[in-house]
Amino acid sequence: MNKDKRKKRKNKKQGAKQGKSTVGRRLRKRTIAALVAVLAFVGGMIAATLSGSLEHLVPVDPVVDKAAGSADAIKVASVDFDKYWPTAFEDSAKAQSYVRKLNSGAAPSLTATPEGGVPVTSDNSAIVHLRGNREQTIRITNIRIEPIEKLPPVKKTLVCPSVDKGGGGDNEILDFDLDSTDSVGYSVDASFKRTSIPYFEKRTVTLAKNETVGFLMRFHTSAHHVRFSMTVDYQYGTDAHGSVKVDDHGKPFEFTPLQRKSAERLWIPAPTYPLVTEVDPATNNTVVSNC
Repeated sequence: MNKDKRKKRKNKKQGAKQGKSTVGRRLRKRTIAALVAVLAFVGGMIAATLSGSLEHLVPVDPVVDKAAGSADAIKVASVDFDKYWPTAFEDSAKAQSYVRKLNSGAAPSLTATPEGGVPVTSDNSAIVHLRGNREQTIRITNIRIEPIEKLPPVKKTLVCPSVDKGGGGDNEILDFDLDSTDSVGYSVDASFKRTSIPYFEKRTVTLAKNETVGFLMRFHTSAHHVRFSMTVDYQYGTDAHGSVKVDDHGKPFEFTPLQRKSAERLWIPAPTYPLVTEVDPATNNTVVSNC
């Protein structure tokens, strides 16, 4: 009898211990699950914070630009000319061919050297559009000419088409003296006259990715038939810099001085726009805006 009572008490104690053990295990599992959830939440917050911080500590743009390698940081988007630029010819037959095209309305499109002629320097300048090709902002530090050769002026025959002169529009205006040893472009004043201040001494021009800026380049020469290219210097980031060449669609820019009285043959705008008519260069004093 006593033996059975002792056995029941023992079994009761073991059952109580097992119940406590089961409850403990359940509590530990719930505690561990809660801790895992908390740690996951905290880990996510830390990861997000570190990601934001690293983005500021290690900017992405310089990395992308470095991966661009040797690709030009600035692209020459376009080089345009007024198709009715005054033009000088050594070959009168070519001049006459150009005149026939002008008077028929079939003049060549935007080209600086129609029918083999050489453009005469005037205010009808070349317009160069440059486009940014980097993630970081690019600063243009200079635009300079690179003389290739200076030759005697072309002056035998001169054709001065009708033209509607305009201002610089939204373009940046640089003025170049091709007879000078100074290769940089200068600023112009409100009346578009050249100043004594180099353009990039007082001005800053920047380009964002795919942003385009236009430069109206005014060239002057009174003594030479000149061939040359241009160089655009730039920098971006902390130490990246370079240059890009600009020319007349793969060939040098080419200009000759305006020497109207020295011409043997001369065509100027006729009373009937936009035709041109031949006059005697020695005696004709008709005022022509671009000639």
